[in-house]
Amino acid sequence: MSLVKLNIARGVTGTLPTSNYVQGGITHFDQWRLSADKSSLAGQQDITANLERVDVAPVNTLIGSAMSVSSGIFTFPTTGVWWCSAHANFERQSGSANYMFLHMKATTNNSSYSAIAGGGETLRDDGSSMGNCFISAMVDCTDTANVKIKFTTDVSDAHTIKGASDKNYTTFNFMRVGDT
Repeated sequence: MSLVKLNIARGVTGTLPTSNYVQGGITHFDQWRLSADKSSLAGQQDITANLERVDVAPVNTLIGSAMSVSSGIFTFPTTGVWWCSAHANFERQSGSANYMFLHMKATTNNSSYSAIAGGGETLRDDGSSMGNCFISAMVDCTDTANVKIKFTTDVSDAHTIKGASDKNYTTFNFMRVGDT
C-alpha cells in the first residue's frame, strides 16, 4: 500500500475516494416521553395516549426526520436498522401489586404484534414501592408502512407508570444506526 501525502497549504481539488474511512454519524434520533401518569389495572395494556416529543430546553432530541405516533403506535420516518429503547418508572397503587413489566412489541405487517423486548421489576409488599426498567432492541425497518413499534405494560394489580411534561420519567428512544 502506498502512502499519499497531501500539501494542505497548496489546496486540494477534485474528489477524494470515501471507501477508506467511516462516514456519517447518527442521521436520525428521536426521544418521546409519557407526559402524564398512566394508571392501569391488572393485565396487559398498550400505552396509547399522553405521548410527546421531549422538548424542554436545553434538550434537543430530534436529529433528522421525526418518528410519528398514533394511538401509541410509532412509525419510522425512513427504512434502516434502528436501535429502539425505553425506560419506564412504575409506582405501586395497591399493596397486592407485586410485578410490573414493560414490553416493546413490533409488527412487520402493520397488524399482528409480537414482543421483541421486555423488562420489569418485582416490588416490595407495601403501598409505596417504586421500580424502573430499561429495555432495548434492534429493529430492521424494511418498510415504513408495515414495520411499527408499540409499548405495553403488564402488571399484577393496580399501578401507575410515571410521566410528566417537564421532565423525563418514562421515555421512548429511536436511533437509526445503519442501512437495512
